[in-house]
Amino acid sequence: MKTNYVLPEVTFYPKEKDPSDNTIKIVEKTTADYFANKRVILFSIPAPFDDGPGNQKALKYEKIYAQLLDLGIEEVYCISTLDTHTMKLYKEHYRLSNLKMIPDGNATFTNAIGMLVTRKNLGLGSCSWSYAAVVDNGVVEKDFVEPDLCQEASGDVNLNHVSFAGEILDYCRIKQGLPPIER
Repeated sequence: MKTNYVLPEVTFYPKEKDPSDNTIKIVEKTTADYFANKRVILFSIPAPFDDGPGNQKALKYEKIYAQLLDLGIEEVYCISTLDTHTMKLYKEHYRLSNLKMIPDGNATFTNAIGMLVTRKNLGLGSCSWSYAAVVDNGVVEKDFVEPDLCQEASGDVNLNHVSFAGEILDYCRIKQGLPPIER
């Protein structure tokens, strides 16, 4: 996945409330349902519920959500190669009230964009590399992919610095003619 990359059309299976009978059902949603005709942030969480920086990553995106909306972002999506049930538990556990979860349980999207890696050496199987992107109408406006992408990822190569919320916030501020945040 790089800047100007057109996101592939795949099907996701999130849980949603059915307004006709108020039940929760697994539905089919496509890439277009999430990304067509809007400017959004997409970021990955390789291993939710671990003690690593990935969980801090989601919390930081949650914290700056309103600022991103003020800068022209319409939605912030968190994606992982987990099923819809686990993504729902992750959102509830970390009290992520603003972020929208995209379950990529079959890893179809993650594989199609070249971000699927194996972490069998860490007991994690296949999961997403850590990345973020500003996506405008299904096209990557700017990518924030952690360096040293490799198929056999170790614990030290995917540290979530490039794809952290602060980097995205600075990019969005600069696009609006504002200075980056001093840290």
